[in-house]
Amino acid sequence: MFRNTLRAVVATLALAAGASQASAIWLWSQVTSGVAGDAGTFGKSVDIDGDRAIVSDGALGAYVFEPNSAGTGWNRVNLSSPYTEVRGVAIAGDYAFLVTQNDLRIFEHHSFGWLTDATFTFGAWQYGYGGVAADGNFVAVSMYSPVWGWYVDLYQRGSGGWSCVQRLTAPGGESYFGYRVDVVDLLNVGFVGGPPDERARVIVSSPYSTATGTYTSGGSVYGRGAAYIYDLANGVWTRTMLAPPTTPGICGWNVALTSGLAYASGANATGAAVVWAFEKGSSGWAPLTPITIPGGGSTAGYGGSLAASGSQVLIGIPGVSYLYQRTSTSWSWVTTMAYGNSAALSGNRAVVGYDSSGTSGIVRIYSN
Repeated sequence: MFRNTLRAVVATLALAAGASQASAIWLWSQVTSGVAGDAGTFGKSVDIDGDRAIVSDGALGAYVFEPNSAGTGWNRVNLSSPYTEVRGVAIAGDYAFLVTQNDLRIFEHHSFGWLTDATFTFGAWQYGYGGVAADGNFVAVSMYSPVWGWYVDLYQRGSGGWSCVQRLTAPGGESYFGYRVDVVDLLNVGFVGGPPDERARVIVSSPYSTATGTYTSGGSVYGRGAAYIYDLANGVWTRTMLAPPTTPGICGWNVALTSGLAYASGANATGAAVVWAFEKGSSGWAPLTPITIPGGGSTAGYGGSLAASGSQVLIGIPGVSYLYQRTSTSWSWVTTMAYGNSAALSGNRAVVGYDSSGTSGIVRIYSN
């Protein structure tokens, strides 16, 4: 059985410039796979939607966690794939998604448990890379092919079930396009003001894009990276590039998205890691104040994991995650959570993971 320990965590990290803010109290439960010696694969990919969390565990598949009837712990259910390793997981409502190198497997929750609803086996020379995100009736999957390069496939659930409805391709064949993705079902969040058929909004990372310039490191030349927003209007997909508002900057290591806010991790002109933030307005996407570590701590790996919900964003680095709240002009630090190799956020719940090679991974589910 999984270990479940409930504690109150009150963070006391000082904010920059001497300002301080009382931390919200978040309770956490630590969950495990319950399998000894799972080689540290537990927790490499996590997601949460409402009261349901999903955690990947490599060759062992994935686990869905839900609160027990007494509200004192989390029930665990294993979802498996016949392929060797689950590379990414996502969850949206009654649907759970597992991506392996070879397929996308969709499970549906029923009153008697989880059943396989659909399986999409990738074609020859097409591989699931691991980036996956789901919301409402949509799921976006990062793909790679040695023949066609990097791309993102978007699946939608309609009256006839799930189907692949759109392939988003890299402008100029950029490497690692779609390394990370996020998606929002706009009707699912009550989007108002768009064309009648406008449904999904997708953000795609492209960490080595040269569209915003290049830089040299260790004698090699790299693109400064970008993130791309894809919107559907009147049956046509349009693409918008998001880039740092200051030059030079680096962008697109990881991405997150809500209906009106977009995030892309990277670095500023001094090389310090930041998360670039953008807001959707009547004239397009406008840059906001970038998000930095409160108190000016080490930025190594900052934004390696990234998740957003409403007006909050969770930013992870190996060992710790920071939760921020959008204010009228800037960002307010809310609390600090343990771990951060992987992160997910949904309302008043968050999931953070730590995978350590050769030992069992660690995952905590936080509630506020």
